[in-house]
Amino acid sequence: MNPIQKSKQLGVLLGALVFATAFTAQAASDKSFVKDAAKGNQFEIQAGQLAEKQGQSEMVKQLGQQISADHMQANQQLQSVAQKDNLQMPTEPANERELKDLSKKQGAEFDNKYVELMVKDHQKDIKKYEKQAKDTKDPAVKQYAEQNIAILQKHLQMSQQTQAALKQGSSMGAGSNGGSSKSQ
Repeated sequence: MNPIQKSKQLGVLLGALVFATAFTAQAASDKSFVKDAAKGNQFEIQAGQLAEKQGQSEMVKQLGQQISADHMQANQQLQSVAQKDNLQMPTEPANERELKDLSKKQGAEFDNKYVELMVKDHQKDIKKYEKQAKDTKDPAVKQYAEQNIAILQKHLQMSQQTQAALKQGSSMGAGSNGGSSKSQ
């Protein structure tokens, strides 16, 4: 075999190796995304259930119920993706420490912390889901990510509205002084 043929073969082999490495890296990224999404869903479900039980404001209780229900449904969709790729779905939530800290709060302190967590978590999740939807080559992962971006955006908007309403209520001194304004 002459040097030109050897060079062509080496180029083909190197190209195949680069492609295989990139493909393997993307598959690992997809698996990591599925596991992280499952843990994130578990966190949202458990935090939402806490909000239903411990929330002081009716808005917070309703927000928790909606987020919990939507993430239960998202987890069922994700289960199908995981089964297709032979992945074991984690059952523990992400941010276990934050969940434990949240469970110790009561009343307005709970409400404020819950909506703060929901705003931050959904902002972070939207970025992850958008990146995964753009980068993945797995059609099932892409479909799952794309379908859930709109739900995450809705949760973020609801959380921000609830957060604003809670701040508005607390700045008006609601509850403790007959609703009159007080400046701080």
